[in-house]
Amino acid sequence: MPFHNGFEVLQAIKADDRWRQVPVFMLTSKEAEDDIVRGFREGIADYITKPFKPAELVARIQRILNTRA
Repeated sequence: MPFHNGFEVLQAIKADDRWRQVPVFMLTSKEAEDDIVRGFREGIADYITKPFKPAELVARIQRILNTRA
């Protein structure tokens, strides 16, 4: 993203009461353990690294949405 990184966007989402409960998925090329752990500590629903398999991405999203229904 040209102007903000994913963690900045995540913080903005979590700071807004209207969006706080929306599950956030990070789809990124960053594979460092520190980034993954930080994402979960800051409240993401799942962390998916590129390249990804489309069917796996759909399954992960369905899993999260089904547990929140």
